[in-house]
Amino acid sequence: MKPITQPYARLNLEFFLPEQIGLRPLSNWHMDLLGQWRAGKVFTWSGPILDQVDDKIGVQYIPHPTIKNNVRTKDFYSLDLRFSKKFKTQFGTIQLFIDVTNLLNLKFMYFEHPFIITGENPLSDYNDYMVSLHLPTKVFDDVEFYEYPYMFIPGNDQPGDYPKPNVEFVPINIVRGDYLLPPAVVMESRDPNELYYVYTNATYKQFIDGQWQNAEPGVVQHILDNKAYINMPDNIQTAFLNPRGFKLGIRISF
Repeated sequence: MKPITQPYARLNLEFFLPEQIGLRPLSNWHMDLLGQWRAGKVFTWSGPILDQVDDKIGVQYIPHPTIKNNVRTKDFYSLDLRFSKKFKTQFGTIQLFIDVTNLLNLKFMYFEHPFIITGENPLSDYNDYMVSLHLPTKVFDDVEFYEYPYMFIPGNDQPGDYPKPNVEFVPINIVRGDYLLPPAVVMESRDPNELYYVYTNATYKQFIDGQWQNAEPGVVQHILDNKAYINMPDNIQTAFLNPRGFKLGIRISF
């Protein structure tokens, strides 16, 4: 299968104050802005990929024959800045500059990195992350509803999404019907904050005071708005590789 192209665009704006303006402290200043955009990568996702070593739920998934190139990672945006000033001396021209990369400090998840360079089981890490995303139903437009490769909560997530800063992970487990909600003896030892999503009636349940109840809408909305349900990879330090950076420099031309 041929890879799908990733369109991209670059915009460079240059502002400068010429030497002729007469105000020497302000002359020969240059400011360059470089903006970049790159469309996300397209790939195929047709459900968890489980091998013989990590067949943790007893089901062997294989790629779906008609689902191809159905998801795209988030687009990449960046804005860089350079300030520079030239001084003419008897020895030559001196240029002082400061570079600021990722000026707006946009946080971007390099989607593939944490799953390539990861801990004990990169496949499990990948599955857990992808399954936790609330993907739009259009990603499975090529199949009927009853052919969906796995149960998922519809939403607008894309690979590359992540929880908001300082948000604690809240797992949302999915069961097909109310009759499959775990019994009280199991839930007593579980995280009281976790939610269950009943697939057949699209309701959120929470185990409160020894019984299953509909989760408070405000609690659910807070979890959804903050994307607290996304199960991030263990090797998270390799996911965000583009923090804002500063560099000072000097260039001498003879």
